[in-house]
Amino acid sequence: MHLTSISSFFLTLFISALAAPMSSELDKRQIPVQGAYTLVANRPNHPINMLKIQASGQRFYLGLPGPSSYCPVQVGSSCPNTTDTVIVNGAMYVMVPGGQSLYVQRSGALAYTQAHSSFRPDYLSSELGAFTDGSYRGPGGASFAACPVQGKEGQWQVFSEVPGFVGRDCVCFAVGWKKWEGRVGAWQYT
Repeated sequence: MHLTSISSFFLTLFISALAAPMSSELDKRQIPVQGAYTLVANRPNHPINMLKIQASGQRFYLGLPGPSSYCPVQVGSSCPNTTDTVIVNGAMYVMVPGGQSLYVQRSGALAYTQAHSSFRPDYLSSELGAFTDGSYRGPGGASFAACPVQGKEGQWQVFSEVPGFVGRDCVCFAVGWKKWEGRVGAWQYT
């Protein structure tokens, strides 16, 4: 009986050792990404597939030609000239002093703060991130939804599917990220 217990122990240890590399591989894919990146929608066979996620009006959208941004005249040739919304380490990649934070509102809307302000209206969470498996996730691993913008054909507002999110005519989608090789994304996003 003692020999059976020892054999059972070693069998369990052996099986655990075989399973460990798979767990380790999974952990490697889920490491948060450092550095700058852009976001893109992934919904095969739908018009939003591969559209860039763009910042505009302190919210995020699909189907815009570029982000809404501003740069003061005195900055001159140092003003970034980009057609992308760029995020760095979980915040907007901007030059404006104080930066701009990225967060999710209680409604699920993906949002960012105004320049020179840390005020986050209707704040729910800033638990967002890009991971080495190529994914970008909302609070608690929540996925995302694209909801049509009324009166703006071909444009969708981006929401995180958090508790409290109630969308109309929305489509679920995955968000991927692409490493940003350029300089800062904007002076500020508006």
